[in-house]
Amino acid sequence: MRAHPARPALPFFTLMVIAVIASACTGSASDSAPSGSSPAASTTAASHDSGMGNMSGMAHDSGMAGKSPTSNMPNMPNMPNMPNMPNMPNMSNMSNMPNMPNMPNMSNMPHMTGNPDRDFLRMMSDHHKGLIALAHATVDRQGVSADVRADARTFDKAQDAELDTMTTMLERTFKDPYTPKLTPENKAMNDSVLARSGPAFDRAFRQQVIMHHEMGIRMMDEYLPKLTDAKLRSMVQRMRADQTREIAELRRKLGTA
Repeated sequence: MRAHPARPALPFFTLMVIAVIASACTGSASDSAPSGSSPAASTTAASHDSGMGNMSGMAHDSGMAGKSPTSNMPNMPNMPNMPNMPNMPNMSNMSNMPNMPNMPNMSNMPHMTGNPDRDFLRMMSDHHKGLIALAHATVDRQGVSADVRADARTFDKAQDAELDTMTTMLERTFKDPYTPKLTPENKAMNDSVLARSGPAFDRAFRQQVIMHHEMGIRMMDEYLPKLTDAKLRSMVQRMRADQTREIAELRRKLGTA
């Protein structure tokens, strides 16, 4: 076989002219395309020119031609309706809020030292001071029944003796010269009783003593397991028994036993 002679290479300038003409022809073809044709059509044509046209045939063969990519996606379940949220109160007008009960003034509480014996003696001393003040006022009051006056003297004597013992223990054991005080809360409760007269006063006095003793017993029950001094524990147990008996007697007199 006779070999053909090689064709001479085209000059570089000639190649540039051919490239410019080809580019211009391609732009003219794009401009002359129907206005209704979609970009997808151009993409399809390009894919045919680049050798990717066989992908279209594969789509036809697989039955996916003309279908949206999401047409075979399963239907999403309907989202449940959220229940209506309750109307929130209008916080801009706080004047409609109910009055909160008055909390006890913690500044009137005796200072806690961390020693249960010392802390109990301080708190119970203040507690006794409240009933002693009411008993003193009742003994000296006009128009009080003889029975209530006698009860007031009994409570005054017992509470005074116990208070003296507790302050002495504070001084000797802890070098604590504590001065018991009448708290504003105890004063307010005493004043509410002293504002009455006649049989109403007698009844209010006994009710107040019952409430006072019940508060004291709760304090004793809280501290008895913590107390370390044997003499103090013995005194507290005796105080608890006396006040429990006095509560029962006062309720019998009130007719509520």
